[in-house]
Amino acid sequence: MNFYNHLAKHLPFFLPLLLCFSRLIADITVITISILFLTKSFYEKDFHWLTFSWVKVFILFFIFLLLVNTPLSSNPLNSLFYSITFIRWPLFAIAIFIWILRDEKSLDYLLFGSLLVSFIYLIDLLFQFYINQSGLFEFISNPDPHRLSVPFSKNLIPGRFLIYLSLFITSIIFYKENKIFLFKSLSKILLILTITFFLIIITGERMSLMIFASCILFIQFALIYNRKNLILEIIIFNIILIVLYLSLTSNNPEILDRSYSSIIHKLMNFSNSDYGVVFISSIKKWLQNPFFGSGIHQFRSIEPIYGFGILDKIKLLHAHNYPLNLLVETGITGLIFFYTIIYFLINEIFLKTRANFPLMIFLLIFLYVSFFPLHSHFSLSHNWINAIAWFSVGLMLAISSFYEKNNKN
Repeated sequence: MNFYNHLAKHLPFFLPLLLCFSRLIADITVITISILFLTKSFYEKDFHWLTFSWVKVFILFFIFLLLVNTPLSSNPLNSLFYSITFIRWPLFAIAIFIWILRDEKSLDYLLFGSLLVSFIYLIDLLFQFYINQSGLFEFISNPDPHRLSVPFSKNLIPGRFLIYLSLFITSIIFYKENKIFLFKSLSKILLILTITFFLIIITGERMSLMIFASCILFIQFALIYNRKNLILEIIIFNIILIVLYLSLTSNNPEILDRSYSSIIHKLMNFSNSDYGVVFISSIKKWLQNPFFGSGIHQFRSIEPIYGFGILDKIKLLHAHNYPLNLLVETGITGLIFFYTIIYFLINEIFLKTRANFPLMIFLLIFLYVSFFPLHSHFSLSHNWINAIAWFSVGLMLAISSFYEKNNKN
């Protein structure tokens, strides 16, 4: 078992590198760790993780996908494949929780790895924004002049990874320094939030900016709850964010348009916006089979296939919303199963950290970012985002367990 021990010792540092730069590498990482974890469990005859409430519900969800959803699918063979492979996500989260992040020292390695990846993102995104949109070494050809891409990639979703990286860093800092939370600790957290806020603004990602802005509010609430005398520092922090935003938008009208004007316009005219068209069309797709869904990974083949209005004759690939995607592909039954899993995850964090309300907020933000119903999300089968989302579930469970172990009384 030395192989497993050595791997677990070094992986926390490398996981941010493996998850945040390539969709293919991220999925290979998830599959490899899941298989190795299963092999380890069989070798040690240790399957205690099957007793977790959220895992039990996932097993029921998995059985539903295989025995009910797949036979009713518009493409049963394709749905069977994606139903079977869907199991890698909870396995990955459990492996991170039980095996990879097995002690508090592993959090230090993860922190260093997250800081390194964040630094690479910082340098590359600044280079894209101020010098050359093709990024460092002109490695890519960005298809959208108003958006920045993941370093060394054409994918226009760096903002979502920045959110997760900043949450990894700030949650670990808060957990590690919570008992001796000084101005130095506060400064670290606020600096990470400020830099991330700036970078997400220049990426041109509307939804990532809205999600991260709301995360900042939750984190501020947790910080003030933890130390009532931090109100002045938090006010100054908000003033800095406002000044930073105004200075950026005054020199870059396109940033003002994407980060404010277009958001307001979409919200005021939601039903006729691209999001509105996709959501309304998704509801129509769901009504084709409201109780059991039309098959996982079949969204694009379910009527209506094309949008309307501004998306007329454009194929709809996914719902851009997790609950709507679940409804279309797995019906009300699948939606209930899935969010029951999320409920039990929330309950587990609550039971373990209820004595430390601010820490509980820091950890639950991971679920908020990954699965909150009102966000615009990626598809159920988006390997890359699922990889980092379920990794955050494993991290959340690990930190809560470390806290419970250290505070049994």
